[in-house]
Amino acid sequence: MMKLKNLLMTMLFAIGLSASAQEVQDPMIGLWKDGSSDRTFEVVQNSAGSYDAIIHKAENKDVIGKKQITNLKAVGNKKYDGGTIHLFSRNKTGKCSAELKDLKTLEIVGKVGFFSKSAIWKKLP
Repeated sequence: MMKLKNLLMTMLFAIGLSASAQEVQDPMIGLWKDGSSDRTFEVVQNSAGSYDAIIHKAENKDVIGKKQITNLKAVGNKKYDGGTIHLFSRNKTGKCSAELKDLKTLEIVGKVGFFSKSAIWKKLP
């Protein structure tokens, strides 16, 4: 009887640990909206551990499902670098970096040649 009670307590403890581990979420992962357009992006972590931003919603239906940003790597202190931004309308790619300003605000910076542009994304619930 005591062994059964200990087994049940251990199982309940393990289930509790599993549930609390799932609550800790990477702040980058999720749906984001670009403040200057109608696009929304799903940020996912790829098999290499870096991040990709997949177009989830856009006026131009041809780009939905394409990766706007690929291989963005965490470099510490809420900063990300080494990514590639894909500019489908211009058929170009450039360098990409990002910084989490807070848990719901992400600043994206894309650089193509001498030109750079930043955008603010807001996390969707």
